[in-house]
Amino acid sequence: MPEARQHTIHWWNLSCQPEALVEGSQKVNEKLKQVQYDKNFGTICKVLDAKYVSDAHIKHLFPYSPIILFTSKKAAFTLAEVLITLGIIGIVAAMTIPTLISNYKSKEYSTRLKKFYSTMSQAVQLSTVENGPVSSWQMPINHIGTAEELETFWNVYFVPYLKTSSAKSTLYTPDYDSDTSQDVYRVYFNDGSSVDLKSSGAIDMRYDVNGDSSPNEYGKDIFAFLLYSDGRFTPYVYESMLEDDSEEYTKDLNDRDNVLKICSMDGNINKMFCSQLLFLDNWEFKDDYPYKL
Repeated sequence: MPEARQHTIHWWNLSCQPEALVEGSQKVNEKLKQVQYDKNFGTICKVLDAKYVSDAHIKHLFPYSPIILFTSKKAAFTLAEVLITLGIIGIVAAMTIPTLISNYKSKEYSTRLKKFYSTMSQAVQLSTVENGPVSSWQMPINHIGTAEELETFWNVYFVPYLKTSSAKSTLYTPDYDSDTSQDVYRVYFNDGSSVDLKSSGAIDMRYDVNGDSSPNEYGKDIFAFLLYSDGRFTPYVYESMLEDDSEEYTKDLNDRDNVLKICSMDGNINKMFCSQLLFLDNWEFKDDYPYKL
C-alpha cells in the first residue's frame, strides 16, 4: 500500500481490540463501513496491520472522509495546477471586467442624467414663482455672453434652488471644431458632475457627468441641454441646425431611429443630439447606443 494511504488509515476510528484488526479483510471492511456510517471519529486508534485493507476499501471508503485533506502527503496542489488555475481566472477576468465596468458606468451616468434633468426642470419652475416667467428674465442670449454675465444669471435665477459645491469661469471651445475659445461659467455639483453655461440663441448647458475627468467628449460624458426664453428646458433639439434637404435624417426629433442616426454621426454638433436620444430612452443607454462609455 502507498505510504500516503497508510498514513491516512492510521487516523480512522476503529475498535482497539486486536482481534478486529487480524480477522481479515472482510472484518476490517465491515468495521470501516460502521465507522463511516456512525461518523464516530472521537477515538483515534492505529490500524496495526494495514495489509488487510485492500485498494478497493480505500477507493470506496476513504474519499468520504474529509480528514484525508489534512493527513495525506499528496493533498496539496502542484505549482503547475496553481498556475493553470490563475491563468484561467485571469482570462475570465479580462473578458468580464471591462463589461462590468461599462455596465456600472452606464447605470451611474443614467442616474446622474435623470437627476440633472429633473433637478434643473424643477429649479426653473421654482424660479418662475419668484422671478416671473422665463421670458422676463435677464438672459444674455442675444449675444455671446461673458462669463460674468452668465455668473450673474446663474446666481440670480438658479443658486437659491440648487445645491452646488463651487463654480468658476473657464474657457470653452465652440461646438463647430473651431480653434477659437470663449468664456463660459462652470458650476460643480456635490456628486462631482458639472455644467458649463454659455449663450447664443438660448442658454446652452453642457452637463458633464464626471466633471473634469476624461474623456470630456460629447456623447460619452458630456450631454447638451438648452434653456429657451419661452421657459422650455430640453435636451439639445436645436432644429435650425438640421438641414432641410438632408437625405440621412429628418427634423422629426421624436423619431428614435432618426435621432439615433444623427447622434451616431461624426462632429460635435451631431453628437450633441445624443441627449435627445437618451431622453427618448428614459435616460438609459440601450444596446445600440453608438458610443462606448
